[in-house]
Amino acid sequence: MRRPVALAVCLSALLVGLGLAEGAARLSSWGPDPALRLGDSLWDWGDLIHRQSELPGLAYELSPGLKGRFKDVRVSINAQGLRGPEVRSVKGRWLRRLAVLGDSTTYGWGVDSEQTWSAVLGRLLDRRADGYVNEVLNFGVSGYSSQDEAVVLEARALPLEPDLLLLGYNLNDPEFEPRQPLHRFYAEPEWWEGSRLLRWAEQRRQAWRRQRLGGGDPFRLLHAEGTRTWASVQDAFLRMGRAAQAAGLDMLVVLFPLGRVPADPAEYRYADLHARVAAAAREAGLEVLDLVPAYAAVADGPVYLLPDLHPNPLGHEIAAAAVAERLSSGPPSLPMADD
Repeated sequence: MRRPVALAVCLSALLVGLGLAEGAARLSSWGPDPALRLGDSLWDWGDLIHRQSELPGLAYELSPGLKGRFKDVRVSINAQGLRGPEVRSVKGRWLRRLAVLGDSTTYGWGVDSEQTWSAVLGRLLDRRADGYVNEVLNFGVSGYSSQDEAVVLEARALPLEPDLLLLGYNLNDPEFEPRQPLHRFYAEPEWWEGSRLLRWAEQRRQAWRRQRLGGGDPFRLLHAEGTRTWASVQDAFLRMGRAAQAAGLDMLVVLFPLGRVPADPAEYRYADLHARVAAAAREAGLEVLDLVPAYAAVADGPVYLLPDLHPNPLGHEIAAAAVAERLSSGPPSLPMADD
């Protein structure tokens, strides 16, 4: 009987010790704060333009009908919850509709609505004078992962009967777990997230994984073989590929570079990750356009907003021009009325 009693005493002492440590951590504000708030950061206005989503599998979405200036940027959200003008109610024979999915880059973090690469692309396509009116719908939302984009494609984009699908991909898109600030804000917290000690332990675990699987680089960790994050991208691509094929549509994945792009694209630090993403997309039946060569060819100045490395207006123009050129030469090509 002594052994069970001793184990019970040790367990009780351990629980009491952990409870005291948790209490001390809270009183001293040590460790990560369990209160998940946007705070004074890039996201301190995020709750003003987003809302909880009712779509299964989607934590949040843009607030429909919102218009104004936020962080000195003009933001206009239409009735469907898309950034940009209202969707045309009638889709006639000469209306060509493109659906663009993505995260904060596609949404256009830090630039006005008309400066986003989807808006610029629409104007470039209109210059073709081929008789079509081009409607490019921006489904991008800051913080969305590839899994989120698959949900939006099926539930929001396809019902609007697009003629072509585009997906802006960034190297943080595998971040499907609620670690990205907006996901953390809107997602239901796990039971352990109320503890400073357990959140500290999770941070240490993530730091260990980042070093072991990603060589200290968070983006390499997200794309490491055998991880849930990379598997989530592969699964999302397959899901989007099946949905596009069932709808009889082509889909182009546009790979955005992260950080400085040298004059020689082969020296881009994440060239191997771009190749991995491109291979997964093609395996899912999707076309791919890597923007690294287009960014490498620019000599007109910076293409990013600092310090967060989202494209500035020039960066969006470069992306739109490269996509327009690709759609002119194919594949995929712009659909025509006789297609």
